[in-house]
Amino acid sequence: MVNSGYEMPSLGLGTWTLTGKTCEDAVYAAVYKTMIRAVKDVKIRSISNPSHIA
Repeated sequence: MVNSGYEMPSLGLGTWTLTGKTCEDAVYAAVYKTMIRAVKDVKIRSISNPSHIA
């Protein structure tokens, strides 16, 4: 908890000053890029170790 009484988020995208479409686009891009990396990572792991897939 910070001095203002609010809890600090564990993940921050630095969007507190953004509004409207700019904020929407920034959050979408961050989440989309994270998901693409995660999917690629799973594909790489499954190719290198097929038994890893449940």
